[in-house]
Amino acid sequence: MANNHTIPTYVKLELRQESFFGCCKCGRPIIEYHHIIPLEEEEHDRVEDMMCLCPYCHKEAEVIKREDQRIIKADPYNKKRGHVNGMFFIIKLFQSLTLVGIFLGKMD
Repeated sequence: MANNHTIPTYVKLELRQESFFGCCKCGRPIIEYHHIIPLEEEEHDRVEDMMCLCPYCHKEAEVIKREDQRIIKADPYNKKRGHVNGMFFIIKLFQSLTLVGIFLGKMD
């Protein structure tokens, strides 16, 4: 993988929703973004050529045929098992989040 390759946020969001927020293969919630067509072969961030995998399954992916990777991507683990019902929708992307403290004193 290219050392300084950065996947755009909108691609990550789409991949997480598509995978039902887990590894496509095993459902674990800790994910990495896997390029089915390796970056060494073609530098890209096409959602159709990427999938979410946990660190364990990501290591194994290099020995799984591309056709089989696409089958796993098309029917993610969490979807098959009904672990996630519905979708989370991102209404607006935020660069930062500011939390405001709660004032517990008496106001005059």
